[in-house]
Amino acid sequence: MTKIAILANGSEVKVANGSEEWCATHRGFGHVAPSSLAPDPNQPRRFMNRVELAELEESIGAVGVRQDLVVTPKHLAPWIQVDEEKYENAFFIICSGHRRTVCALKRDVPAVPVIVRIYPNEAAYEEDSIVLNSQHAGLSALEQGYEIARLLKANNNNFARVGKIKGKGHSWAKRKFVLTRLAPELQDLIDPSIQVKKRLKEAVAFELGKVEVPTLKELDMLIAENGVEGELADVSIEHLDDTERRFFLQKLLLQQAEAAGGGSARMTRFIHTRVMVLPSYQGGATGKTRSAKHRTSAQRLDLLSSLINMIENSVPITWSKQDIDSILYNADSKKTSKIAARLEAACGSLDDLLDIITAASNAKPKGSGFVDTMVRVTYIGDDGLRMNEKLVPPERYITLWESGQLGFQADGTPKPEHLPDVSEVQKVVATA
Repeated sequence: MTKIAILANGSEVKVANGSEEWCATHRGFGHVAPSSLAPDPNQPRRFMNRVELAELEESIGAVGVRQDLVVTPKHLAPWIQVDEEKYENAFFIICSGHRRTVCALKRDVPAVPVIVRIYPNEAAYEEDSIVLNSQHAGLSALEQGYEIARLLKANNNNFARVGKIKGKGHSWAKRKFVLTRLAPELQDLIDPSIQVKKRLKEAVAFELGKVEVPTLKELDMLIAENGVEGELADVSIEHLDDTERRFFLQKLLLQQAEAAGGGSARMTRFIHTRVMVLPSYQGGATGKTRSAKHRTSAQRLDLLSSLINMIENSVPITWSKQDIDSILYNADSKKTSKIAARLEAACGSLDDLLDIITAASNAKPKGSGFVDTMVRVTYIGDDGLRMNEKLVPPERYITLWESGQLGFQADGTPKPEHLPDVSEVQKVVATA
């Protein structure tokens, strides 16, 4: 028997029970009870602004849901796994309209309008779902990251493809995705409902999200250098798995950056400087250090700068003689002697490095700085997308030239005067 519901405006509507033909027809539409709808467990929205939600609930309580919710039949979307026990009476999955459904349930709204969409596969569903939800209240940076994660899963981890779907670039997609790699406790700190002053800045969060799995030796080194406090000090790092070690490193770096003081820009530099010299950063999650010859000249120069920054910003550098005397007063003499010997050896290595850099700098011909810098070019990416005014290292410049991907080559126009000839770059790279 068909159920009839009376809406807030006094009109009567038939409430579907899922057996109606339109319920399994693309672009079919009608009314259903809110309890017939199951939320997509992977929907990106992690935070619901309490004020906005209260205003929406008040409006729906007064006039009902006026805009159609977009849904798809549960039995035709096997890639979505819902809690069957909790949503045993649901026959639709919500594609767009999660907040409206929450408010309708709270206000005991008897029926809501829906329009049905049928999707051939998961990729089509994910793309449409993201387009639909982008039309409503803005997602936070982290929620956008989870959108990217969903699209990556459905698009073979192709950041360029995902960026194009979102109307953005490869770098934008990767920057948002990185936020999903944060420890859960740190993800909570970028909740938009947190006061701006207390919220973790996105630039800092991005730097933390990039870190790879550290070794125990690396964690010990960072702890010895800048210390550890609070709950982190009680963690037995030797018992952590790879993911837990990465999360611990993120929280440790944030704690140390906050202790060092300064704004988000300084905190970002602090974190970047310390991460840059870790083998796990240089070689990826395996923790294996890549040979210097496998890095570009720009990357090697960046490592030198990071080494200097780490020394300049290191806490022990600021200690006075009185501080050192106090620290070593009760220390074992063998241990202090070992530290002194290591410091002497390190100073010797730095002196040698200084001599080499000074000699190389003095011998360097004027105007031969191309290999040490990035070059701004327009080129056609490997995915066919045009990349405008992007910085590339010399080796990448050579590859783009030889494959005919530089902008002027693709356009059939003369080489811009500011771009060097490929033969010049090849000679410089070969002698670097």
